[in-house]
Amino acid sequence: MVENIMECEEKIKTLEKALQEGKKILSRHESSPHNNIGQLSREFNVMAETLKGMMAELEIRNVCVETEFKDRQQTEQALRDSQQTLTYVLDNFPGVVFWKDLQSTYLGCNKNFSAGAGLADPKEITGKTDYDLPWAETEADAYRLDDRMVMDTGIPRLNIIETQLQTDGSVTWFDTNKTPLFDNEGKVIGVIGASRDITERKRAEEALAIAREELVRKEKLAILGQLAGLVGHEIRNPLGVINNAVYFLKTFMPDADETVKEYLEIIDHEIKNSLHIITDLLDFARTRPPQTRSVDVSSLVKGGAGNGPISDNISIEIDVSESLPRVWVDSIQIEQVLQNLIINAVQAMPGGGTLRFAARQVRGSRIKVQGMNNAGSESDAFNHSSECNYVEIIVADTGAGISPENMKKLFQPLFTTKAKGIGLGLVVCKNLAEVNGGKITVESELGRGTTFKMLLPIEGECG
Repeated sequence: MVENIMECEEKIKTLEKALQEGKKILSRHESSPHNNIGQLSREFNVMAETLKGMMAELEIRNVCVETEFKDRQQTEQALRDSQQTLTYVLDNFPGVVFWKDLQSTYLGCNKNFSAGAGLADPKEITGKTDYDLPWAETEADAYRLDDRMVMDTGIPRLNIIETQLQTDGSVTWFDTNKTPLFDNEGKVIGVIGASRDITERKRAEEALAIAREELVRKEKLAILGQLAGLVGHEIRNPLGVINNAVYFLKTFMPDADETVKEYLEIIDHEIKNSLHIITDLLDFARTRPPQTRSVDVSSLVKGGAGNGPISDNISIEIDVSESLPRVWVDSIQIEQVLQNLIINAVQAMPGGGTLRFAARQVRGSRIKVQGMNNAGSESDAFNHSSECNYVEIIVADTGAGISPENMKKLFQPLFTTKAKGIGLGLVVCKNLAEVNGGKITVESELGRGTTFKMLLPIEGECG
């Protein structure tokens, strides 16, 4: 367009120069009367025709320039309108959109993407890579690997379920589609991606999975509660007969060889384990009301530590003051809790370690406890909240510790990480502590050990 205007200006200058020349010719002929008038007339007519043609051409060129200028303005306006429409569509798209070059360097994005990346304006994304943005390095590696696969193969990748670390530290789940970006000749020049936030869907799926697992667990517990009494009776009686037979053989075969004695000890040990499991099963299925009375804490703890199945390679530490106030509990039930905790601690230290018992007074604690009925569901009869003074009994080991994942399931019925046992010991501990007006909690660190803490109400201080 600029070239056309400059050409028109040159034409105008030429016309002006021609007109000046025409005037000079006329002046020259007027001052020379002897010149041939006919010749003058012909020259002037030629010049006039030339000027007329040039003026016509100039007029045409001018019209063309004006038309081209208007077309250019309309094209540029249409392009701006198109760009504004595209930006509006992208910024109002309910997900994130982005596009990159062959090196996975960002060329652009919409507002949703820039907001998630912590950028004030989508234009700021240009020239950045995934490593310049707040996502985790492992996430950036995965994004770029997907980009490379799409650009190398020229085939879109659909429904990529991935996470993305946000600027506020939260993690968002995305369902992402990536497709190759082509030029006019069909050559891959980059990748374009679109993602939608599926975080709520993932949470709903996780909640549904937990609900299904809980439903299956409750169904198992209901069946377990129904069979507990029958199984306990049918198994405990034969075990009693076997136990009596072992006692008879030990009594009447004092001179038996070491192999026989070893096997008799194994049988005796397995009988006790089986009876312990049966007791847990019965206590879980049918927790009896506590027969509470005044109990000395020191005697309670020392009695539990003395009667527990503690290996020779485990040392015992007891730090319990004789001056602690007495607690109001069912001593038999609390001793059973201590026995279960000791068994867990011993099993957590197969290579030996230290088992520590301690107790202290806790003043003004408020706890809310919740018991379980024989089917493993909540029972209003056991639910209560009280504020009073307690004695806290601590049982700590130096074993392998419990992983955070297992800590969440520790008091769930039927959950166990042991080859032997059915996963009811800690559930029974929790139930027995709560029906006695107390509460049991646990702290653990992998590689350092586990500590159980049990609160028990002080005599005369809790309603």
